[in-house]
Amino acid sequence: MKVLPLFYLDSLTDTAIEQHSCSDRLWLPQTEFERYMLAADTDSVVTLRLKNTAGQETVGAVYAAHFGASDVLYAPHWMCEALDADSETVEVERFFPLLGNGITILPHTSDYLAMGDDPQETLKEGFEQYTCLTVGREYNIWLGAFSFKITLQDLEPATTDVICIRNRELGLHILPPLDAPWPRPPSPAQAPAPAPAAPVPKPSMPSEPAPASLPAAPAQPQDSFASMSREERARLVAEATRRRLGLSPRTDSS
Repeated sequence: MKVLPLFYLDSLTDTAIEQHSCSDRLWLPQTEFERYMLAADTDSVVTLRLKNTAGQETVGAVYAAHFGASDVLYAPHWMCEALDADSETVEVERFFPLLGNGITILPHTSDYLAMGDDPQETLKEGFEQYTCLTVGREYNIWLGAFSFKITLQDLEPATTDVICIRNRELGLHILPPLDAPWPRPPSPAQAPAPAPAAPVPKPSMPSEPAPASLPAAPAQPQDSFASMSREERARLVAEATRRRLGLSPRTDSS
């Protein structure tokens, strides 16, 4: 089967194409549509897996019939991109995904925050146009007036790559948008001022020994010769001369 984007389907208006591009809805040839509907249980959703010769695949839900070529299937543009290696030869088969309980999404922009008082509920309503979700894929979510792109980061249960979310109470975890400003890193704590360095004591120089006291000069005998009278000095000189000559000292009687 050949897979073509929805804008080749003449029965859809531009607004309808824009809205249905935010879904996984498939338009099958009338005969194929009736075959799948007759084989399905009442009120059940028919999900199909599309796989090309290059091994690329995607999953969608049967939505309506078209009355064009019997070998053409119309799909949203994002599904055609998933089969871009070969959209001419695509195998179509019935697929039964596990029922999902929750998803984790990464919004590409923060536009959804301006939609109503409860942005999370607004996003949940946008997912109602999808039947199956595949982890790692990018999806456009229709928010009433514009589309909004997300990446599906995780599934519950995590044991499968594809889940069915139709008629499910879906848990939705939203990661910070890609355009959210990065939080500033916390400022480092103010480092305490370094304590003043302790003064380095100067090495004490060894004290010089006190100079030894000089021995006191011997007391000089009092010079009494100068204080003698002339007669006494003459007598002393005379006696000294007699002693030097070996004469006996003079007495007053001689």
